[in-house]
Amino acid sequence: MTTEGKKKPLHQHQGFLQQVLCASVGSVFGTVVGTGLGFSAVGLTSFEQDENAPFVMANAEKSVFNSLLILSMMVGSIAGHYMSSMAGPRMNITLLLMPMIASWVLLAFSKSLTLFFVSRAILGICGGVAMPIGQIYLSEIASPETRGFISSTSMLSQYMTMLTVSVAAIFLPWRDLALLSAALMLALLLVSFAIPESPTWLLRRDAKEEAIKALQFVRGEENVKPELGDLQKLIKDSKLHSSGRFLDILRGNSLKPMAVLISFTILRQFTGAFAVASYTAEIFETAGSGLSGITCTVIINLIQLCFNFLSNGLTDRLGRKKLYVTSASLMCIANLSFGTYFHFLQKNPTAMKSFNWVPLVCLIIYSIGFSVGFASSLYTLMTELIPMRIRGSASATISVLNHFFCYIIIQTFYNMELEMTEAGTFWFYGVICIAAAVFCKVILPETNGKTLAELETMLDKKKASKLNAADDDSKTSETNVDEDIENATDLAIKNTTEVKIRNLDEVGLEGLEDGDGAHEDDGMKKI
Repeated sequence: MTTEGKKKPLHQHQGFLQQVLCASVGSVFGTVVGTGLGFSAVGLTSFEQDENAPFVMANAEKSVFNSLLILSMMVGSIAGHYMSSMAGPRMNITLLLMPMIASWVLLAFSKSLTLFFVSRAILGICGGVAMPIGQIYLSEIASPETRGFISSTSMLSQYMTMLTVSVAAIFLPWRDLALLSAALMLALLLVSFAIPESPTWLLRRDAKEEAIKALQFVRGEENVKPELGDLQKLIKDSKLHSSGRFLDILRGNSLKPMAVLISFTILRQFTGAFAVASYTAEIFETAGSGLSGITCTVIINLIQLCFNFLSNGLTDRLGRKKLYVTSASLMCIANLSFGTYFHFLQKNPTAMKSFNWVPLVCLIIYSIGFSVGFASSLYTLMTELIPMRIRGSASATISVLNHFFCYIIIQTFYNMELEMTEAGTFWFYGVICIAAAVFCKVILPETNGKTLAELETMLDKKKASKLNAADDDSKTSETNVDEDIENATDLAIKNTTEVKIRNLDEVGLEGLEDGDGAHEDDGMKKI
């Protein structure tokens, strides 16, 4: 890739608009999380204010409702591994959108807490299935120049839907918010019929002609033979080096990217981002910011959307590591500041009234920090670091762990505030942000601008270096042995020659002596 190619604006790359259209469906997981968390943040507040609500939800029930979405996603991610081999990713997403729509309709007309939980579980399971499948689809339609943006569209979709839901909450009651979420997913269902299947999946099924058409669509050009050849070679290599077993993710050169991704997933969740997203309105009300919880949520969601959109464009220009370190650092500052505010608020609430602007500023800084890097980071790294031969099983594993730790964070938020106070909770998140910044700076590899084949080679570099070093040692050893043999041979020849010369000298002297005696005998006979 040339330097000019790197600096070219994203929209000027061929096929960019077609890739964005495909990504709107491939990022359906972001839509699920955005509508789900959006309803948690503002929909439940509207539900509590509804005098005609069919039942009353206690804090414990709200906590279960919020965390059930994430817990169900964990179950869905396991099923996603098996569904990815049954049909193409685009077809799977189309099928999943139907029960997603049904779940929101069910919630809108629920008259019991049980149906609330059931609708939440359906949405979560479908979202869990969609996450690994959607990321596979995004990775297989994106070009190297646009991969950072396209692979990050899940988070962009999440922020767009969260903003839509939070703004709508100003005008609509909770039932209409649920129906609005159903309408958003219905729109994606219609778009899914207009986009092609993954070219890589089609090639794996030997549907070459369909793969060419799909590749031409997402690249916006007719000549796709070079890329088609590269894909065929990559698929062939992945089949040769994969046994098709789930445990392949823990073998050979798969272990390093998996270790990096798992570590990053844990750090990302324990920065507290999704706890803040789920309880934004309540956090502001507790902090006494002076603004309504829904208004503050709208402000935060708008900021997150703008900066996430900005970061998606910058990630292909500045690289991943710089953005992620900056992201973790800003979140650290915000968390520590927020914790300090809560600390003094508990000691002297009256004196802190003049500082009621601090919570909003801290949440804005936190939202900017999360949005510019960590928000889309996991989706991008899953797309880039997971080798093709283990893409299905590895994506499912990371998705399960991501949802599991997200569930832990959301479920324990109230308990952490109770046991550690609000100040201690945000200080804890701040310390994790420091660890995340160090991890990104020291351990996380830079993946910007590299093709998927180059990334697989890069991750195997250490192993290759060791093999090359071993080959060099072997060659050096062989050279030394050859020199020793040659020297020994020369010495042996020299010694042999010297012995032969001495023998010849002795034989020559004896011959001379024998010759003189014979002449003397002949002379005596003549006399």
